Amino acid sequence: MNLPIVNIKQIQTMSSLEIAELTGKRHADVIRDIEKMFESLDIAERSFASGYKDANNQERKCYKLDKELTLTLVSGYNIKLRNSIIKRWQALEGPAKPMSQLEIMQVMIGKQIEQEAINTQMDQRITQLEQSSNVLKPVSLISVRDYCMTYQVALIAGANLVVGRLCTKHCRENNISMTKINAWKNHTVNAYPNAVIKNVLKANADLFADRKDVEKNKTLDLFPMH
Repeated sequence: MNLPIVNIKQIQTMSSLEIAELTGKRHADVIRDIEKMFESLDIAERSFASGYKDANNQERKCYKLDKELTLTLVSGYNIKLRNSIIKRWQALEGPAKPMSQLEIMQVMIGKQIEQEAINTQMDQRITQLEQSSNVLKPVSLISVRDYCMTYQVALIAGANLVVGRLCTKHCRENNISMTKINAWKNHTVNAYPNAVIKNVLKANADLFADRKDVEKNKTLDLFPMH
């Protein structure tokens, strides 16, 4: 018996009769399995209902399923039965139809558009990471007093205030970040990038109490000026 795949609105279907033949199951059992599947998937039976005449010319019920529902149905069958159905579908679908030049071009253009979209997303992500990196880049801010204590350089009396004023002026003129920090109880002082203090001191060597500290200040390896 060679029951054909029927075509309804250009959609291939397989009848419950052919499923029964390929799997060796009773048609009544296949009908029962299909109706259980419809119930589980909340599908209206009438959407796939059909009919045929048996050997006694009596009208009998059958169903015609598309590929998705056919494979869903037989997923509960054993491997051998599933394989019979899959092979049947592959035979019916036949070899892939060669694409025309126009179709090939359309596919290539589509892939190019997808790749460009991916590249754009990557570029945007890289830009975001770079911006984030710039935001998070550490900047060392320190007061003139703490700078001298940290790097063990001594200034003449009153020089801290002079250096502070020069650093403040330099930061404002060059749009360099500075901030206020707590120096001691109820008193705050300005804090500057390390390199700002270093360069101000470098330009005002006469403020050092010890000539050796002038050379020490020049050789300090500090954060770059921001």
